[in-house]
Amino acid sequence: MIYWHMCPAYECAVEGATRPDFLSVSEHKTYQGLRFPKRRHEWLLGRWTAKQLLRNSLTSYQSLALEAISVANDPDGAPYLAVEGEGRLPVSLSISHRAGRAVCALSPAAWGGGALPGNVFHRCHLSWPRFRTGCLGG
Repeated sequence: MIYWHMCPAYECAVEGATRPDFLSVSEHKTYQGLRFPKRRHEWLLGRWTAKQLLRNSLTSYQSLALEAISVANDPDGAPYLAVEGEGRLPVSLSISHRAGRAVCALSPAAWGGGALPGNVFHRCHLSWPRFRTGCLGG
């Protein structure tokens, strides 16, 4: 089962954010080190979308505070989810962002890692309204 969530920046908490309150302590440190505004914006959008995906797809995390969830990266750059008090979650995560939108995919079972295909936005309608969440497989 693969869950996915797509979010345009203008409908997320990242639009115009200068000190985002949904970041974990470790994410705040990383955020402060990002120098370029475009990169900061994309990075925030990816984290916001990934955290919403976790809360919307796995019922045990629905009421978890966003700042208790961390989106971190392996040494090779692959993103993963960690929760305060639990550590790294046994899920696979992929994040992609382009043109002011982010899409994340999450699978409770490891699918072998790797990013979403770079052309994922060409296969998705960029005019999708508001938040889109779905499920593939089953």
